[in-house]
Amino acid sequence: MCKDAEDNIISHPDLILERWKDYFCKILNISEAIDTQTIIRGRTNNQPQIPLTPYNEIRYIINNLKLNEAAGSDNIPPGLLIHGGRTRKQNLHNLILMMD
Repeated sequence: MCKDAEDNIISHPDLILERWKDYFCKILNISEAIDTQTIIRGRTNNQPQIPLTPYNEIRYIINNLKLNEAAGSDNIPPGLLIHGGRTRKQNLHNLILMMD
């Protein structure tokens, strides 16, 4: 949901896309019109644009992490992923697939 120019709440997906189009055209001073139907078709296309990451690739990446590195911004030390076992790697792979 979002608000239209008069601060009324709109919830229909087509109206929301039209509102965002108008908003960005106004901010960016774009004179040519953007085809909203193209945006809708791209948004509702059920086929992923990027191929799904196979489990073996995730496992390979995890196994090749440097063990003595510090944890990143997620505060997960590499050792936890490396020594977490197959179940942890499968869970991480499932999480990555959910984000695609």
